[in-house]
Amino acid sequence: MRNNQQVNSIQMLRGICALLVVWAHSYSWVDDVYPNMGKNLFSFAFVGVDIFFIISGFIITYVTDNRKEQVATLFLIKRFFRVVPLAWMAMLFYGLASGYSISDLFNNIDFIKSLLFIPIDSSAQAPAYGYGFLIVTWTLIYEITFYLIFSISMLINGKYRSAICSVAIVSLVILLQYFSSDLVSLNTHEKLSLPELSILTSIYGVLANPMMLYFIVGMILAEVYMVLPSKNNHVVGAICLFLILLCLSYLTMISMPYNRLIIVGPWCAVIVMSMLIWEKFGGLKVPKMLIILGSLTYSLYLFHMPIKMLFYSRRLPGFEFFYAGFSGFSKLFFFTFLSILISSCVFFTFEKFFIKLGRYFSNKLIYHEESKKA
Repeated sequence: MRNNQQVNSIQMLRGICALLVVWAHSYSWVDDVYPNMGKNLFSFAFVGVDIFFIISGFIITYVTDNRKEQVATLFLIKRFFRVVPLAWMAMLFYGLASGYSISDLFNNIDFIKSLLFIPIDSSAQAPAYGYGFLIVTWTLIYEITFYLIFSISMLINGKYRSAICSVAIVSLVILLQYFSSDLVSLNTHEKLSLPELSILTSIYGVLANPMMLYFIVGMILAEVYMVLPSKNNHVVGAICLFLILLCLSYLTMISMPYNRLIIVGPWCAVIVMSMLIWEKFGGLKVPKMLIILGSLTYSLYLFHMPIKMLFYSRRLPGFEFFYAGFSGFSKLFFFTFLSILISSCVFFTFEKFFIKLGRYFSNKLIYHEESKKA
């Protein structure tokens, strides 16, 4: 059992990836002024999602290294309050900012499916399957699926939870693909040949998608990171920095690939691995501002699109200054600043509250179980 401290390199990466996702959804403003410049600079920003998945596998393994955290029920309670309520808030905010009434929203099948974290269109292109009512929420379906598999793995054996979870994910990807199409592929955009079973088909597609393999990479990195002793070698830091820059130089030359796991996955894995090695052995000092940005990641990830819809679709009379006088890069960076500012308010007001609520209910459950034993 270890007293795990925050891994600052991971916090920094989370914040940077959130910014990449923000820019991926807004670089067209740069193209409006400088044709194709935004695309050339930011079309690679989609990799923020791939890195997020690796980071998620790392964090979940890392934070459950303490035996007290290896209780599936407690884990799911904390994960529920960490992820779900804020996502529901963001979806509702986005719907209202888009001009829907409350009654319209709850009559909208895409909104309902997104609230339930069900892919909205099983016939659409994998791995997003129609994205979601709020475009970023498709990734949460994979996250929640991973949490469920991980919790079952802890039920089987807490010590070997990451190994069991990895075997389960690989088995599901291979077997479900084989049963549906008699072949196994690492192509994340491959559509399975499935009968139209609506919700079941969508869930089947998520479980069988190779995007799930990203979580395994994160789990492996966490297991290795936790057993290695810390040292301080600036040569190691320089090598890690070189590897990160090399990976970024490659990633910036590509647009959204047809098979992201094969084309960008290894490079994303090397970036995360290099950051961890740099912190563990190279004496990486992460600026405090980037650590703070990392804390805001989830709020920023969820709320930048509702903010964009509210302030930049001219739905608020009298708020023209949010877009008047700004264009190109100035519009992009002002939107980024505004998103960080509002996301900070969301984080301190709502996200932290939901996290505390999850801890409260998990502690109540612990107390209840201990009372029964007494």
